This record gives sequence, C-alpha cells and structure tokens, in this order.
Amino acid sequence: MWFENQFPYFLYMALCGGFLMFLYDFLRISRRLFPCPDFLVNLEDILFSALSAVLVFYITYLKNDGEIRWQTAVGLLLGIMLYIFIVKDRWVKIGCIIISFFARIFAKFLKIIIKPVMMIARVISRPCKVVFWYSGKGIKFLKIRGKITAKNIGNILRKK
Repeated sequence: MWFENQFPYFLYMALCGGFLMFLYDFLRISRRLFPCPDFLVNLEDILFSALSAVLVFYITYLKNDGEIRWQTAVGLLLGIMLYIFIVKDRWVKIGCIIISFFARIFAKFLKIIIKPVMMIARVISRPCKVVFWYSGKGIKFLKIRGKITAKNIGNILRKK
C-alpha cells in the first residue's frame, strides 16, 4: 500500500527539505555577521549542495531502498516551501541578534581574561628586556639598526 510505505518517506523528505533550509539559514547568518570574499561564498554553496545531495540520497537509501520517486522531489519542495512561508527571514534576524549577543559576551569575557595576562606580561617584559640586552642580542640588534656605531659598541664593552 502506498500510504503505509511511501507516505512516511514523503514526510521524511519534507522534514529533510525544512532541515536543509534551516542549515542554509545558518550560512546566511554567518555571511551577515562575518562578510567574506565571493570565492568563499561560492565554496560554501558548493559544499552545502554536496552535503544536501548526500543527505537526500542517504535518506532515500535508508527509507526507500535507494529509489528516487516523485515523493522525493515533492516532499523536499514541500518542506522547503513550508519553511520559507513559516520561518522565512525571521530565523535569520533572530539568529543574527542571538549570535551578536553571545559574541559581545564572549568579547567581554576575553577582555576580563586578557587583562591580567597583559599585566603579567608587562611585569615580566622589563626583566626580559634586560636579559635580552645583556645577552648581546640587543647590541647586535642596535648595530643592525644603525642606532650606535661599532666604535660606541667597543666603548660600551670596555667600560664593563
């Protein structure tokens, strides 16, 4: 019977179509928040299309023994159209707001963590500069930069 065998497959395909649109909206959200060059957008679209094809054929293989019938195309289109009519751009707007909110919280969290690290780095940097200078690397660096001449380096070394 068609209803017992093909109708559940039809519903799976409709869910798959809605799920694929949901995933594509994540791409749209990432493109709004993090603009990227056209070649990356094209690469993302190619990868998304490949993932979509693999998912559709995997579900077809599991639920319909690999046979592609009209239920596949109609189910996918129905799922996509339902998603577009019900959710459409609302999810993208809400997703952008949510991700921006968490990005701001994450940035503040990083500032809280980085501030003590920077203070420790400042305290440690002064002794490191002294060690760097007296190891001879500082003199070589200054000589390369032309800040002091070879004569001045000899005078500095004789004084010690």
